[in-house]
Amino acid sequence: MVRQRKNIILILISVFLSLAFANNVSAQLSVQSCKATYYHDKFENRHTSSGEIFSQKKYTAAHKSLPFNTILKVTNKKTKKFVLVKVNDRCPRAGIIDLTKRAASHIDILKMGIGAATIEIMDPACKTVMEQQDELFEMFELAEFTVEERNNYLDSLINLACNTEQAFSFHYYIRVAMISDEAKAKQVIQKIPEQFRTKAKTEKIHNEKFYYVILGPFNDKEHAGQVLQKLRPIYPAAYLIKKDKS
Repeated sequence: MVRQRKNIILILISVFLSLAFANNVSAQLSVQSCKATYYHDKFENRHTSSGEIFSQKKYTAAHKSLPFNTILKVTNKKTKKFVLVKVNDRCPRAGIIDLTKRAASHIDILKMGIGAATIEIMDPACKTVMEQQDELFEMFELAEFTVEERNNYLDSLINLACNTEQAFSFHYYIRVAMISDEAKAKQVIQKIPEQFRTKAKTEKIHNEKFYYVILGPFNDKEHAGQVLQKLRPIYPAAYLIKKDKS
């Protein structure tokens, strides 16, 4: 099983790299909460609102207002599993996304019938990842990946497909310490290991009487988390924060 997992990881890495060179675009996320459900079989082979033929075997969805061909990341709030789908149909009810049975099964909505979910608007380039999901989910199942491992690999793949450097509308930072005045905060910066010091600065939040020492920005959570782990022995109270790029 260990060898099988290593082989699958190598395959995934090769896919990541090929997509990283093939795509140089950006993704923009807009997170919304909704209820997720799935289509009745009676719609099979009927025309969707976009004119496409509906199939339960595809990764598509119906939404009340999002443009056709929008790529969405749909996450089951309870199980944390997610799937990428393309909007190609209309749902008459606001706050609802209807998934094909194939998509619903991968986030456990098929078992539940309906569930709380979030949807995130992705860059069109993520369609490449969407079309490879069958192979990816099969790999995850064979290797008995946990939900967290599955999410990490899929997120990495999405990030690379949509250009990690520009991919999301936010950055990650590490809050190292909270200090009473700016001079003391700058002294803390001088004690940060040299390899991380260039990313360190002080920050004063509006209406607050103290200063934060922060490191960043980091373009992805994984990189920020790795730095955080190296700093934890020195700054055990340090933690990650996420900020809009704007």
